[in-house]
Formats: sequence, structure tokens, C-alpha cells
Amino acid sequence: MKSSCVKYLNFLALLCLVVAYFSSVTFYFSTTFYKELFAIFSLAIFLLAIFFQTKIYLHKALLWSELILFIPLLQYGFGLIFFMQDALFACVYVSIFLFSVFVGLNLKASHNKISLHAFLSMLVFVGCVSVAIALNQRFVWVQSDLLFGSSYGNRATANIGQPNQLSTLLIMGLFSLLYLFQIKKINEYFMCIIAFVLIVGIVMTQSRSAWFSCLILSILYLYKHHHKSDILNVIKFNLMFVTLTLSLPFLLNYVAIDKSYSTLERIQGGSTRFKIWPQLFHAVMEHPWTGYGWGQVGVAQLSTMTPKSTKGELFTYSHNLFLDLMVWNGFFIGVILTVLILYILCRCYINLKLKADLMIFLGFIAFFVHACLEYPYAYTYLLIPVGIFLGCCICPQNKNYREEILC
Repeated sequence: MKSSCVKYLNFLALLCLVVAYFSSVTFYFSTTFYKELFAIFSLAIFLLAIFFQTKIYLHKALLWSELILFIPLLQYGFGLIFFMQDALFACVYVSIFLFSVFVGLNLKASHNKISLHAFLSMLVFVGCVSVAIALNQRFVWVQSDLLFGSSYGNRATANIGQPNQLSTLLIMGLFSLLYLFQIKKINEYFMCIIAFVLIVGIVMTQSRSAWFSCLILSILYLYKHHHKSDILNVIKFNLMFVTLTLSLPFLLNYVAIDKSYSTLERIQGGSTRFKIWPQLFHAVMEHPWTGYGWGQVGVAQLSTMTPKSTKGELFTYSHNLFLDLMVWNGFFIGVILTVLILYILCRCYINLKLKADLMIFLGFIAFFVHACLEYPYAYTYLLIPVGIFLGCCICPQNKNYREEILC
């Protein structure tokens, strides 16, 4: 009875997550409101399903991480954060991430892996449909108010509405596919076809964070697995990715009505983030002990405004996770949190034993690279799946390990 209930609840949670990704309804103060709302519903149902399990798993690192929740509340108490809702909002988002990691840990640690495989299959499905929507954006095969338009110079945005976020979602879908292939849930022929579709979608986003991810993920993979066949596979993948990156925008501009950026234009294009980083780091040095409070990047920007500063745009995030942590908490606490994050990721990477588990870790790292260049962690429909990925990564590899069992 309990196992059936868990399966049905997990299926309902996955359905909510699918609705989150494909919701085209916007709210007047937030274009992603319904996407994030359904993602939170999905997380709540996942958590409900866990309490029907015979055993619940909890990692010590999650318990210690809960201390972070007190920081925004203390900052509000001492006047660093001006509005109570900002402090509560920060606590809610940190809680959402920690609960997502908790869900991932239990999906991986439980003996029944059907729910985990279904979750990864869902990401592959969402990725494939997203690529189809992206192609429809360029070729306009079907016109409907329920479909999605592109407003980033005809870069693919599909159902997500932002090219870099779409790229990260597709990369997570790609490594979910590779995980399913490694555990022999799909054959090589099917894997190659779906992988090609997802890579085409990644290339269509023209995301520079995806280019960085390609390099870093290749290095991390080869460090763990450097047999001749592994090296050849990585070379083949990179050759295909580079070839498509250089040629596909040109081909699409030739056959499609609307034109997009060429790869050269994307390489040469500037970014305001490189102008805001020095200013915000200067702001950090102005308040190294306290910072400006969680969610107060705009305050830090305005307090250090000079004639040479970036004008015309108020930043709510610094476009870098580590710099955000320093702005929010001060230099010293920010550095401590940065070191702890890197330590946890290094421990996860070192403890990986199976190639399949490495695929999930690399899917998380793609998000992590993106977080160093933008702020995907501000959106629950990306934060929740990547938290589940991290939960799978921190799950003890030894099946006989029982210290983390809560009940």
C-alpha cells in the first residue's frame, strides 16, 4: 500500500514539474510566477511521498546547512535587510533548495529506483519537447497564443523564455539521458538520436555558459575516466558540438525567415556583468564584515555608484553565485560559504564510483557553471531539479552505510 502511494505521489510531482516547464501563462508582476508555483507544488508532493517510505534518509550536511536560514533573519533584526519579506523570501529559497537535496538523497538511497529513473526520463522528455518548440520559434510551423515567442535576437528560448536557462535545462536533460544509458535503460542507438536532438537545442541557444560547461565537463569526465574509448568519445562529442556551434546558426539564418546572431557575433558580444563585477567587489570591501543583506545587491550597487559605473540597469543579482554570497554576507562569511560549497562538491566528485553517478554530477556542474555567470538559482523550476541532482550526488555510495538513516 505504501509503495503504491509513493509511486502515485511521485508521478503527480513529476506531472506538476512538467506543467511548470510548459506553462505559458504569465502573471502581471512576474513572467515566471506560475512556472515557479507549479515547481514548488512538485517539491511539496515529493516531500509528502518521502514520508510514506519505510526509511527516510537524511545527510548530516543538510542539518548543518539549515544554519544558513538564520543569517537573513539576523540581518533583518540588525537592520541590514530593510523589509521582512526580503528576509523571509531568502529563507524560503534556501529551504526549497535544501528540501530538493533531501528529495534527491531519498530518491537515490531508496531501494526502488523507479522514481529516480522517472524523474530523469521526465527531464529528457522536457528537453526534447523544448527543442521542438525552439525549432517552431524559428520556422513558425504552428502559430498559437499558447506557444512561445523568442525575444533574444532569435536565440532559442522555447518554453523557458530565456536562452541560457534553456541551455542549462537541456544539458541536464542530456546527462539524464546518459545516466539512463549507463544503467542500460535505453540502447545506444536511441541514446545517440536523442542526444543529437538535445545538442542541437543547446547550440540553438547560443549560450556562452554552455561553451564553458562543455570545456569544464569534458575535463571532469576525463579526469575520472581516461581510457582510450572514453577519450575518443569526448573528442567526438566536442567535435560535433563545435561543428554545430559554428555551422548551425549560419544554416538557420539561410533557411529561416528571421535572422539570429552568428557565432562570431556572440563571441565578440560584450556583457554588462564584466562591468558590474568590479563595482560590486568594491562594495563588498566597503562592508567586509556584514555585507548588505540577502537580496540587497541593488543597495550595494547604488551605494557605490560612480560616474564610471554601469548605468541604466539596476541589478538584483551580481551574475555570480560567489560574488552574491559576498555581497549578501560580507567578504569573510562569503568566503567561508564559498569554501564549504567547493569542499562539498570536491567530496562528491572524489567519492563517485560509478560512471552513471558521474553523469548526474556533471549535470549539476552545468548548472553550477551557469550560476557563476548568471543567476539560475533565482528560479525554482531550475533550483529544484538541480537540488535533486545534488542530493543524488551526496548519497553514500556504500549500500551498507546507515549513519544517514533518520527513521
